[in-house]
Amino acid sequence: MSSPQSLLSLLRLKFLVPDGATKSEIRLLEAEITAHLVDELMDFFESKYCAKNGLYKTGKKGESVMLDVNFLKEMLRDILITGEYTLDGVVSYTGYHEDTIHAVAAGLNANPSFSLFYRFVELHRFARRDLYEVLRKKICLRLLQSEDKVSDLNIEIYA
Repeated sequence: MSSPQSLLSLLRLKFLVPDGATKSEIRLLEAEITAHLVDELMDFFESKYCAKNGLYKTGKKGESVMLDVNFLKEMLRDILITGEYTLDGVVSYTGYHEDTIHAVAAGLNANPSFSLFYRFVELHRFARRDLYEVLRKKICLRLLQSEDKVSDLNIEIYA
């Protein structure tokens, strides 16, 4: 398994790194971006889950414990639904043993490693480029806290 690229590179957010930033500052920025990415993906999957099951979103983070536990399962399902990858393709791409991926598919892996999460994000981004463009823009707006600084970003509702 090759080593993962920077999350900043993956989401095309390297421009957010100030000149002269130290490695520890870049790691902190990546941690912040990871938190925002997880929040946005949780919102996406929660709205998708609620729409599918006729439920209403509460709007409060952490209330959807079942979704939290099944986060990677939902991401895997979304990857497979696109038809871009099969379960065997996911196993091959991630470099993890098929039992690990099957455990995710069954919702049995409630505490995945960051490496596994990252591989799923990579695949999910390849399969759902349109979604990640929206997520990227939303993260930029959150981080920069001002639409003037990112006036070229137009945010659209999730498709």
